[in-house]
Amino acid sequence: MGSRHISVTSEVESEAVVGYSEDVIMDARNFVGQYYQEFENTEENQLIYMSTFNESTSRGGGWGCAPQAVRIHCVSAFKDMLLDYRAEEEGQGLDINSGSVVTS
Repeated sequence: MGSRHISVTSEVESEAVVGYSEDVIMDARNFVGQYYQEFENTEENQLIYMSTFNESTSRGGGWGCAPQAVRIHCVSAFKDMLLDYRAEEEGQGLDINSGSVVTS
């Protein structure tokens, strides 16, 4: 009987983790969907990038950037992520189905 209880507990815990993960993913998708159009593929960084990045980290974005040099790298990676999302939304994303096929 004890092993059945452990199994049920594990199943309930697993469902809770999956549910929490789904909530985090949906929140992230909503956040990115709200801001991706603000980001442009240029060398110039706009003030909106930093404020959007700061909002993301305050919402638990998980970027974990403390020192200034690391923080600059994190903002750059964040910008790249939003640019990738924007390209996909605008139909310009990478199409893996159109690539070359290598046969041996």
